Amino acid sequence: MISSSKFSERKEHKTKTGKTSRRNDDPKSTSTEEIVPVKKTSNATSIPNIGLKSMTNLALENIGLDTKMEGPTWTSKWEAITATLSFILCSGNIWFFPFLCGYYGGWFTYQFSFCFLFIAVPLLYLETALGQYASASPLSVFSRMAPALAGLSAGMCFIMIFRTVSLSVWGIYDMTILTHASQAAWTDAPWRNCKSIRPNDNCIDYKLAEECTWTKPGMSENCDRYQQILINTRGFQQRKSPFMSFVHGLMFKRSITVNDWEPPSFVSIACALFLWIIVGIISIGGSKVLGRTGIVSLVLLLFGSMLLLSLGISFGEWKDIVSAFFYEIESYEDRWTWIWSWADAAAHSLRALKYVGCGGIQKFASLNNFHNKIHKDVLILSFIAYLFYITTGLLSFMFMAAMGQFYYPDLIAIDRVNLYATPVMIESMLTNYNYGKLFVFFFWLTLAACSIQGLSSYIWVISSMIIERMNGSRRKYGKPLTSWHKRAIVLSVLSFAGLISSLPFLGNGGINLMSNIESFASYSTIFIAFVELITVSYLYGFKRFSVNIRAMIGGRGPPNLFWWLNWLVISPLLLIVTFGCIVSTFKQKRAFNDKEHLTDAIGYFLQIMPIFFVIFYFLRDECDRRRNMEPFVVMIRATGDWGPMNPEDRRMAVKYERQLRVRY
Repeated sequence: MISSSKFSERKEHKTKTGKTSRRNDDPKSTSTEEIVPVKKTSNATSIPNIGLKSMTNLALENIGLDTKMEGPTWTSKWEAITATLSFILCSGNIWFFPFLCGYYGGWFTYQFSFCFLFIAVPLLYLETALGQYASASPLSVFSRMAPALAGLSAGMCFIMIFRTVSLSVWGIYDMTILTHASQAAWTDAPWRNCKSIRPNDNCIDYKLAEECTWTKPGMSENCDRYQQILINTRGFQQRKSPFMSFVHGLMFKRSITVNDWEPPSFVSIACALFLWIIVGIISIGGSKVLGRTGIVSLVLLLFGSMLLLSLGISFGEWKDIVSAFFYEIESYEDRWTWIWSWADAAAHSLRALKYVGCGGIQKFASLNNFHNKIHKDVLILSFIAYLFYITTGLLSFMFMAAMGQFYYPDLIAIDRVNLYATPVMIESMLTNYNYGKLFVFFFWLTLAACSIQGLSSYIWVISSMIIERMNGSRRKYGKPLTSWHKRAIVLSVLSFAGLISSLPFLGNGGINLMSNIESFASYSTIFIAFVELITVSYLYGFKRFSVNIRAMIGGRGPPNLFWWLNWLVISPLLLIVTFGCIVSTFKQKRAFNDKEHLTDAIGYFLQIMPIFFVIFYFLRDECDRRRNMEPFVVMIRATGDWGPMNPEDRRMAVKYERQLRVRY
C-alpha cells in the first residue's frame, strides 16, 4: 500500500511532466532551453566540421563585421542620425549646387530654400514616418498600404538604380583625381603646367603673368603660347588653369561619337575596381558598418568644409560674395530660364535630401526604434543638410571669384563666379599655400570617402529591398534579413553589375552623359514624389496616417497644420505643376543646350518609365481584381498585414489608434 506522502510526490511529478510535455508541444513556445540535442556516440575520435560558412564568419569577425548582418533597430538614436546624415550629405551634391547657383544667379538660392521647405522637408517627414511605422522598405510598404499603387515601389527602385550608377561614376572620377594628386608627393602632377595639357583648351598658367607680360614674341615658347591664348580668349570666355584643363580633358570631353571615342584609362579602370570592392565590403556589413563609416565621412566632411570656408574668408572679398549669393535680384533673360530655374530648384531640393521620394530614407528609418521621436530627427537632418549646402555654395563662390581674379581682374565678383562655376577651382587656389599639395590630397580624399559612403548606402538599400522580396516582402523583425551567403551573393551580383554599368561612362564624353542622366533622374523623382503624396494623403488618408504617427511616437506629436497644408495642398500642387512645366518645355531646353540624340532618348526614357510602372501595376492588379470578382475598394484599402512588423508594437498601435479615432 502506497503512503499518502509518496502518492502526493508521484502526483506532483506527473503534473510537472505533463506541463513540460505540453510546453514542448506548444508551437508558440520560443524557448530553447528545454531542447536537448541527441548526442551520437562513436568509438572514432570526433573531428570538428569546419565548413565554408564558419570560415567566412571568422573572417568577417576578424575585420570587424557583424556576421548577423543587421539587427532590428539601430543601436542608438545618434547612430541612426549619423548614418542617415551621411547618406544624405555624401552624394556628390557639391558638384551640382554651386554650379546651379552660379548659373542662375542670386534668385536660385531663394527658389531652392522655398522648395526645400515646402517640398523636401514634408517628404522627409513622410518617408521617415512610413519607414519607422512599417519597419520595411518601400518595396513592401506601398504594396500593403495601397495595392493599386504598388508600381510606385518599382518606379522608386528604377530611379534609385540610375542614381547609383551616376554616383559610382562621380566616385570613380574622384578617386582617379585622388590617385594623381597622391603621385604629386614623389613626382610632378599631370597638371603641373599647360604643356602636358591637350592643345586648343584655353589653358593659361597665371603664374607666368609676371614673366610673360612684357616678353617680346619669339623669346620664349611658353610666353608665346601664353600671349596667344590671351588673344584668342578675348571677351567673355573661360580661361582655364592647368588643373581645370586636366580635369575637363579627363571628364568633360564633348564628343561621344564613334570616330572620336577613346577607351577609359588604366587608372580609371583600376579606381573603378577598387571602388566597388570597398563598396561591397562596407555593404555586406549592413547597418552596423554603415553607422561607423558614416561617422568617419561626416568628420572628414566637417573638417574639410570648415578649412575651406576659413580660407575663402581670408581672400578678402567675402562680403561681396555673400551679397552676390543672397541679395543679387536680377530678372532672367526669358521665361524659359525662369521655368527651368524653378524646375531645377524643386529637383535639387529632393536631391539635397538624397532624393527623398526614392525610398532610401524609408529604409534607413525602418531600423529606428518604433517609439522614436521622428520630428526631432527630421528637424536635425533638415537643418544640417540645408546649412551644409548653403555653406558649400558660399565657399565655392569664394574660390571661384578668387580664381577668376587672376584671369579677369576687371570683372566684378558675380561675373567671375559665372565663368568659373565649378568646385575644381579649389585646387588651383590651394596650391598657392604652404603644404598646398597636402590640402589638395585631403580635398579629393574627402570627396572620394563621401562617394564611397553614399554608394555603399545605396547598394545596401537596394540589396535589402531585393532580400525583402526574397522573404515574401516581409521583414523578419528581430532577425537578420537572410542568411549570410544569400546576402553575400546578392551584394556580389550588385557590385559586379555596378562595375560593368559604370565602365562605359569612363571614356570621353561619358561624364556629360552621366550629368544629364542625373538631371533627368531628378526630374522623374518629382513625379514619383507627387504620386507618393497622393497615395498617403488621399488614398490611405491623412487623418489615418496622422493617427498612425501619434500611436507611434505618443502624445499629439508635432503641429498638424503644417503637415496638413503641405501633404494635402502645397507640396502636391508644386510637384505636379513643376513636372508639367518640365514635360512641356523639354524640347525648348534641349534646343537651348544642343544635346546629343542619345541624351534626348535617355531623358524621355527616364521620364516615361516611372509613369509606365505605376500604370502597369495598376492595370495588373485591376485584372486580378476583376478575375476574383472583388470590389474596387480592395485596390485602395490597406491589406491585413499593414502595420508595424513587431507583433507587440502592432497590438499597441491598434489599441492606441482605436482610442484616438474616438475623437474624430
